[in-house]
Amino acid sequence: MRVGCFLVLLAFASGCVKDYPDDKDFFLLPGPGIVLGGMVHGLEDPGLVLQSGIHFQSLSKSGSFKFQDRFDPGEAYDVVLAAVPAGYICNIQNGGGVLTEDRLNVRVDCLKAAEITPADQSVIQGSQPIQVRFTRSMTGCTVGSSGLGSDAHTTAWSSTNTANDTLTVTPAGNWNAGANRILQLTNCSDSDGYFVLSTGMRYFVASDVRYVSTAGNDMGGTNDCSVAASPCATIAHAVTEATGCGGANTCAIQIADGTYNLGANAFNMQPRISLMGGYSADFSARNPWANGTVLTSGGNGCGGQNCTIRFIAALDGNTAIDGLEILGPGGTDSTAVFMMGGGSFHNVRLAPGTGTNSRTGIIVSSSPARTTDLEGVRILAQDGSAQDGIGVRMDSGTLRTHASVIQGSAATQRSIGLEINGGNGQIDSSFIFARDAGNVSHGLAINSAGTWRIGHNYIRSQSTGATESIGLEIGANPSGPIYNNLIQAGGGTNQYCIRDLTGLPAAVTIANNNLWDCPGAFLRTSVQSYPSICSGNFGTNSGCGTLYSGASASGNVNFTPSFVNGSSDFRFSVSNPCSVSQGGIDPATLSQPVLPDALSRARPGDAYFSIGPIEAHLGCTP
Repeated sequence: MRVGCFLVLLAFASGCVKDYPDDKDFFLLPGPGIVLGGMVHGLEDPGLVLQSGIHFQSLSKSGSFKFQDRFDPGEAYDVVLAAVPAGYICNIQNGGGVLTEDRLNVRVDCLKAAEITPADQSVIQGSQPIQVRFTRSMTGCTVGSSGLGSDAHTTAWSSTNTANDTLTVTPAGNWNAGANRILQLTNCSDSDGYFVLSTGMRYFVASDVRYVSTAGNDMGGTNDCSVAASPCATIAHAVTEATGCGGANTCAIQIADGTYNLGANAFNMQPRISLMGGYSADFSARNPWANGTVLTSGGNGCGGQNCTIRFIAALDGNTAIDGLEILGPGGTDSTAVFMMGGGSFHNVRLAPGTGTNSRTGIIVSSSPARTTDLEGVRILAQDGSAQDGIGVRMDSGTLRTHASVIQGSAATQRSIGLEINGGNGQIDSSFIFARDAGNVSHGLAINSAGTWRIGHNYIRSQSTGATESIGLEIGANPSGPIYNNLIQAGGGTNQYCIRDLTGLPAAVTIANNNLWDCPGAFLRTSVQSYPSICSGNFGTNSGCGTLYSGASASGNVNFTPSFVNGSSDFRFSVSNPCSVSQGGIDPATLSQPVLPDALSRARPGDAYFSIGPIEAHLGCTP
């Protein structure tokens, strides 16, 4: 599954990579010494950084390269990947040794699905073929059997820049309509035999498309909104004009950049009519972050809450919001979105509003139980004087969260990133942060038994004034593993990375998490603190003689991670402890799926799994 550009908001883009000097030709290299260099293949974008000891070199395209620095005679070299551009996999050959003379045989090979047409995360018609160009000659790919791959199709290879570098997948007739339809490609092998790449694209296959722009005109209700050159002005009118939606058919409302007020009341989503934002004024291009599409409303008519958007009970995952920013209203208890039914969100920003009592990004309370998917969603903090500031409140149904940033707002009583009061789900490769509060600051709070898979996340509570600052609060007995998470609890009076208030059973696994910045205890039960980590389990004050005997704990570590930027860019730096960047457990050993990381890259990055949302490509061995 591919993820959009939501992480640009956290400065995860390639611009965050250290600005190393550009490569220079040989005659510009300073001073005497030995030259180290070689060739790079399959690179078309900036952001590749090589490191050997204290020497760095940035590269942006294929061809010959030389380190700008000269090396001393007899100096050992070990060239590793300090940074890799998004979407690439790379490896190094002939990268180590001792320099006695100029050495120009280092080989760097890279591979990426460089051009995807139609663009990933766009709306397509049923008959459109999908074309993928790679940066190297290829021998083949396997089309996955789910999503678009389950529809009848044909594949063909052609040559664009190099031989057999372009794959075209064509429907045999039409793709089946639907939101969030994935084309998964696996076992994509280059002709040199260096790489096996898996990648995926997500599309909305629409039966009907309507267009909305702030420069549009409803024409007194006579404009049917079906022509991009003559869009409507209001989303509500475009929804009424969409035809043939529901059942096996899905419709898309494409919305150009700008701010749209939906009226005094909450806007009710309709079955299989999705809102797609981020389009340019003429709908020729789509970039949700460059072309900001913002929705507001007065928020009335949402039960006990004030909300901007409401998903009614009849909705399912084929009703989507994609590429929009939704601003919560005011009132007593405000939330951007209230889920009474199911739905999916991709590349969406949610601001909880300015409620005086509580501010919540999204409330999931579906009856009958439905599924809510959050993919590439960022829930913004709106700090203030409300009693509670909660990122996600999960009351019932199923929640699946992947590659998202979930923040609770600073509040006078409670700040909670994600609060589970019911239901089931999975939380994967996401950032779950609580902020300052007067009483309780919990990153992730589990208050109800259910089946939950919690893996590869960064769970953090940081509050200077809270009585409780707890990364992971477990107040009920869930089933499912807790693994490969970064868990931090800084500030406050009582600081615990994990608190087990119920006495977890041995059937629950707590494996290969990195816990730090929690001086109260790595793990706290209702009666005992465990401030030590002993061979992956938790030990009492007396050391490793008395170990935690609740959940099955193994492989857990305590290291302070080193990020590229600790406030905005949570990729591991080259100085990060290898036991963290390469110390995760294979999810398959826990009978869990292996999903892409928060940057859409395959796990593992090499032979080892990383702890946390972002897979490391640092070449170290744990």
